[in-house]
Amino acid sequence: MPQNLNEVLKPNEMPSFWGSVARPELPTKIKLVYALGWLVALFAAGLQNNLTIANINQIQGYLGITPAEGAILTACYYMGYAWTSVVLFKIRQQFGMRVFFGGVVIVLCIAHIIQMFSNNFYVYAFSRFLNGLVGSGLSTFCAYYAMQMLPKTKTYLVMCVSVGLMQVGSPFARWLDPFLMLGEDAHLVAFIDTGTTLFVLAAYLLIELPPSQLGKAFSIRDIPSLSLYAIGTATCCLIFSLGTIIWWDKPWIAYGTCIGVTCIVGFFLIEINRTRPLINFSFVGTLQVFKLALAGAFARMCLTEQTTGATGLFRNVLGYSDYQLADYYGIVTLGALFGGLSCIVVMGYKRTSIILILSFAMLIVGSFASTNLSPQITPAQLYIPQFLIAAASVFFIGPLFAEGIIVSLSRGGGYVLTFIAIFSFSQSVFGQFGSALVSYFIKVRTASRLQDIINHTPETNLALNINPDFITQITKQAGVMAYSDLFCIVGYIAIGIFLFLVLHWLYFAVGKKTAVDRELAILGRRTAIANLRTKTFLDELEKRNLKENQNNDTHL
Repeated sequence: MPQNLNEVLKPNEMPSFWGSVARPELPTKIKLVYALGWLVALFAAGLQNNLTIANINQIQGYLGITPAEGAILTACYYMGYAWTSVVLFKIRQQFGMRVFFGGVVIVLCIAHIIQMFSNNFYVYAFSRFLNGLVGSGLSTFCAYYAMQMLPKTKTYLVMCVSVGLMQVGSPFARWLDPFLMLGEDAHLVAFIDTGTTLFVLAAYLLIELPPSQLGKAFSIRDIPSLSLYAIGTATCCLIFSLGTIIWWDKPWIAYGTCIGVTCIVGFFLIEINRTRPLINFSFVGTLQVFKLALAGAFARMCLTEQTTGATGLFRNVLGYSDYQLADYYGIVTLGALFGGLSCIVVMGYKRTSIILILSFAMLIVGSFASTNLSPQITPAQLYIPQFLIAAASVFFIGPLFAEGIIVSLSRGGGYVLTFIAIFSFSQSVFGQFGSALVSYFIKVRTASRLQDIINHTPETNLALNINPDFITQITKQAGVMAYSDLFCIVGYIAIGIFLFLVLHWLYFAVGKKTAVDRELAILGRRTAIANLRTKTFLDELEKRNLKENQNNDTHL
């Protein structure tokens, strides 16, 4: 029998929506305990999957698989991650936090233990898929611990200290990987993932979260929608991962793309005709949500550009090893950390638009500062530009997510699910799509640049006879020019989004308003009503206690 929260919580301590946890008033010592749980969950969520991606070459060698099969291992995580945010949200609503987090941690432990003791490609791929199925649960775990850790007046920082700081895990994993691989033990990554998950399990058992509201969340009509959404997103993730490796002219790539797009379109057609849809597409079509989805997708693609773009330049073209790039990864990690901490300092609900604009300004500067490269370029020469790109990419993720929650929460709990689904889609599918685009552009542009160099180099055969390394040199030159073009294009796209964000901000600034004034007013009224109910409840309780004391005195 589910517990009636109205009997144990004051009105202003109730969960904001089904699937969220209560916010009871806690003493400082208890908040510090939750802070410890937040640190554990943050570390685990930040490294989750990122260590595997950073170490994928060593894992390929250990398992004896091809680069295409290595891409499948990477894709398997996102094939599970991309669509399960919707299912996990409904599990929290239907069964509560205890069942949800218990299931998440157990599945994670099973997945990592399989990775530790398996050297079979198919078993390893299945464990990566399992990991992706519940991967977003760690992000939720971190956010709810942060919610209990922070005072109610600082609730706006929850997403900055959870979703925002988790982005630091991507460059940090690449910085950590060369030192972990000194012993050439590919299993060490699985041991670390298992260890962090066991720490999360300990935190879950020792530091219990407050209860949440339960209710009927699943419907039989959800099955067709979820099936199409799962197949469509998973297929797209697989195709985007493999396309640039085995190339896009393979027939089954076209068939897979058709299946993925057809399933997503079918999901859309079903949802727009439902009275209670999983994802409210009329809400997705609003300018505010479109702005947030666009910025979130581009941020994911910028982080992809740093791992596939700048890193690819040094590793694939200039021949640097991961150990030689350790300092470069360290600078990128510091940039991401700087962006996350700066966000915490300046964050405010009414400042989210300004934060987005500043972030894209930094992206523009960092991108154009990375152009005009030469084959003699060293990682040290890109420290400042890549620091700016890393800082910008993390700087606005927390505020972006916070604004999305405010915009959706003011309309109702169902809209929160819609925003979470859109955000997860942008971070997973668009992350893979961004990586595919970058890789495709680099290959095509390198070939084009190489042909231009040959066409403008007289007596190519004579130069080849004089210098046998001539082809290697001009191929390196073409690769560097291709990456320079990539940074330039990223800068131009950032300018376009920057101008869109500025116009959106000016539209509200002219009337001395912000984009979230209406939503904040709605939530403010709800909070005022809850506080009034709490005051009435406490007054009645005090009167009841006073009456009982008087009766006891009379009997005595």
